[in-house]
Amino acid sequence: MSEVAPRPAWGKRVAWLVGLGFPVVLVALFLGYGVSGCLCASKEETAKAQVAGVGQILAQFKEKTGSYPASLHVLADGRKAKLKPENLRDPWRQELEYRLTTAGFELCSAGPDTDAGTVDDVCYGREVR
Repeated sequence: MSEVAPRPAWGKRVAWLVGLGFPVVLVALFLGYGVSGCLCASKEETAKAQVAGVGQILAQFKEKTGSYPASLHVLADGRKAKLKPENLRDPWRQELEYRLTTAGFELCSAGPDTDAGTVDDVCYGREVR
């Protein structure tokens, strides 16, 4: 009776890795491309959501205290802070622009060009200048 030589254990592992690993690598590459391709466009959406969220927190602050805070940092100070300090910067790492007005407040992200007062600003509470 002739015996079949056993396959080396490493051969099975390599076959398993190639069989499983190749599809996993492909999926990871496609996801990585999709995520990186969307990141630039999603920064604007992130800024819109961030400015709207901070604007809502400012409105709640006024409702609770009777006035808007003098600065955004008030919302990020203390144990019961409504925001984390990093929430005061937009996706381009620029500090959110906040100022009180006679009608309430203006809150803006300078947008992708990082220059305040340009057409790409993302604002809450005013029209872009």
